[in-house]
Amino acid sequence: MRRKLVMVVAAVVLLIGGAIAAVSSTFDSAVMAMKGGRYETARPKLEWLAAVGHARAQHLLGEMYAYGWGVTRDREEAVRWFRRAAYRAEGLKDPAAYAAYYVGQNFSQGLGVQQDSTQAAWWVQFAKDGGYSGGPR
Repeated sequence: MRRKLVMVVAAVVLLIGGAIAAVSSTFDSAVMAMKGGRYETARPKLEWLAAVGHARAQHLLGEMYAYGWGVTRDREEAVRWFRRAAYRAEGLKDPAAYAAYYVGQNFSQGLGVQQDSTQAAWWVQFAKDGGYSGGPR
């Protein structure tokens, strides 16, 4: 009886370990595809991870929609993903506010995207309306 229990526990540990490794590997390959500008390869991987609750994948999908990386730029879809990720959102009225601020800063400075003062102003205002005014959290 005891041996059976040990075998079941060992099997569960191996399954969990394998699942964690698969998630990590999938995320890593999606990030590498994004860095190489292969958004069409990264997107389905990130969508799968986001569907199972992977916050960093949700955040990256938000960025893809915010900046139009491999998808049509869509603020509403970006905000939806940022909210799902709730990345560093403690104490904010809108959990997307933290991410929105940095999207605005990137548009303002032309970091990773073409500089666009209209986009920058919209994202920064969205962040302020959500309770985030900038700076480290």
